[in-house]
Amino acid sequence: MIVFLDTGPLGAITNPSPKSQQVSQIKAWAQQMEAANHRLIVPAVADYEQRREHLLRGATASITELDNFINRVPGRYLPVTDSALKRAAQLWADMRKIGLPTADLLELDCDIVLASQVLDLGLAAGSFIVATGNIRHVQRLIACATWQNIPV
Repeated sequence: MIVFLDTGPLGAITNPSPKSQQVSQIKAWAQQMEAANHRLIVPAVADYEQRREHLLRGATASITELDNFINRVPGRYLPVTDSALKRAAQLWADMRKIGLPTADLLELDCDIVLASQVLDLGLAAGSFIVATGNIRHVQRLIACATWQNIPV
């Protein structure tokens, strides 16, 4: 299974000093997923959302941990392509036309970009899932679940 990490799970997995039980649990889940040969992928837009918060706070240890996680496995980082951005623009417009926006009108809709990055790969249904904390918005676009509901 290919698991694409949204910002929330990515932030917990790459937290350099977990203080909560949930962060420790998600880190253990990620290690178990990797041990079971599931692929954990970081879409560029999730990296962007996580990285900008670290930069704002001056959290250099968090940036280092994020970089280490991404670089530890070749191909873990999914760059944004022109094709994915064009798909995102179309998907954003389509969702607004049917009255199901996934973000405020003036926000960069990262959920749409993430979904478009994944959809642009043309993967077979059932071969991937997005691990997210934002089920309400992401499920409108693509297969997703909270990390707790993605079996190892």
